[in-house]
Amino acid sequence: MKKFLMLIVIFVCIFSIVGCNEELHSHHFDFNVNGKCDLCMKDMFPELVIGTYYLPFESRYNPTSITFFDNGKCTIAFSNEDKEAYHQNYWIEDGKVYLDIETAPKVHVFTILENALVFDPVLSTANLWDTMASRGPVIYFLPDVSREEILGTTVMVDQGLDSIPSIEKIYAEYKISNRYNDDLADGYAFIIGGKTTKSPWQDKILGTEYTFNYPDSREILVYTQGVLLTLTEAYSKEQISLELIAEINTYYCSCENSHSFDEGVITQNASGKHEILYTCKQCHITKTNPLPDDFSFSLTWGFDGYYNSETGVLKNGYNYDLDQACETTLILDQNELMNIYRILYNGNMLDIKNNITVSDQFCEPSYTIEISYTVNGETVEFKIYEASYIPYSEWSVYPEFGYAYYKVIADYITSSEEYKELPPNQNLYE
Repeated sequence: MKKFLMLIVIFVCIFSIVGCNEELHSHHFDFNVNGKCDLCMKDMFPELVIGTYYLPFESRYNPTSITFFDNGKCTIAFSNEDKEAYHQNYWIEDGKVYLDIETAPKVHVFTILENALVFDPVLSTANLWDTMASRGPVIYFLPDVSREEILGTTVMVDQGLDSIPSIEKIYAEYKISNRYNDDLADGYAFIIGGKTTKSPWQDKILGTEYTFNYPDSREILVYTQGVLLTLTEAYSKEQISLELIAEINTYYCSCENSHSFDEGVITQNASGKHEILYTCKQCHITKTNPLPDDFSFSLTWGFDGYYNSETGVLKNGYNYDLDQACETTLILDQNELMNIYRILYNGNMLDIKNNITVSDQFCEPSYTIEISYTVNGETVEFKIYEASYIPYSEWSVYPEFGYAYYKVIADYITSSEEYKELPPNQNLYE
């Protein structure tokens, strides 16, 4: 009789395990008659919605879905056909879900939100999924979550907001190249209903004539492939086209709040003085800025590049085959100097009075950029640290100056015939 009862128990247990794993809560087994399924752990984990959470983009190297079962097990799946899904244990503590890595005493940690899980690279101790941590917040969503909820949740996590903001308007929906596979990825440019920044600011789309002013501390953001970007960042990373930016500009920009001025042109006023003439892209109102009579500048680039407009000295290292310095003279005419001032002025050069650090990423080998300029009798010198190999659009401060700096070098120095005639620089790193 005991053997018979034991067989019944084993059969029911096996049946319950299959039922609970294959169809959540389709079968339950309450052997100790306490009103709870012996295999279900949902009552212990009220914060977690049992089910499958998905990345809103494809990745061949990181998991694309995580399915949680109510018996403390979860399944990690990948879109890469060569990488099989595997199973892990999990538990919940203080609003965090921990995925146990069975091969080592380490875990992946996620913050539990209403309709999503946020991967936490700081608390995670496992060394897997490294590309997730390097991309910033990575969010897995429950199925059937609306695009507005995805965008709003992403903004909340990325901007550190206390609650999910509402989406006021989606300005553009489009498709872009997906870096993970051959399919096209969804892109959205949108503005939300509340503040996302601590203070009013201006987003100058570097390399274009468009400027977006945000006097109410809001901003237009671009979401694509799980990443949230400003318009400048999206344009520099080719995640939005200039045509779409122009279209958004006509929808958003209002000259009642602020104007959207172009890059300006050099002109002469009635007194014969040269000045920069700016025209608003929307209402065509103009403004001017005077040009100094004594502007000069010097700058360095890379490990050996140097130019001084006052002396005309242009250097770029040393050629050991010829046993001579790579040095010549480049004299810029007045029109070139005026346009260089316009570019640097638009890059807010006059706001920089002291040394700046533009990234917290340390690159080796590294070099320091040295800048000097003279305007109206005042000479200012400053250095830029940690700009090695960091695109100007990713500078933490003064990215508009980074754009101006590289534009001056490319358009007026390294493209000159004098520079092209220099012997090759052999001071190179292997």
